[in-house]
Amino acid sequence: MPTLTLPEPTFNRLAQLAAARKTTPEALVVAAIEQLPDTPPFLPLTGEAWWKAFHEFNALIEQTASRYPPGFQLDDSREAMYEERLRSQL
Repeated sequence: MPTLTLPEPTFNRLAQLAAARKTTPEALVVAAIEQLPDTPPFLPLTGEAWWKAFHEFNALIEQTASRYPPGFQLDDSREAMYEERLRSQL
């Protein structure tokens, strides 16, 4: 059976919670895990959703321009975006 190592203070807290509920720490963890919502699979953005996220990102960069050195300019050209990928293919 797999094991999980917890810091002692965390385990003690878990044991106290389990005792208060008249169950075992293991059963408490299983119940908590089963109550977690299913995480939907990651779906990459497409179409207008991608463009919206891209423009929001650019707007964030513009809003935080004062954090960057003078003359900083975002290079959002296709070449810049895929530079690393192109370099790895050579």
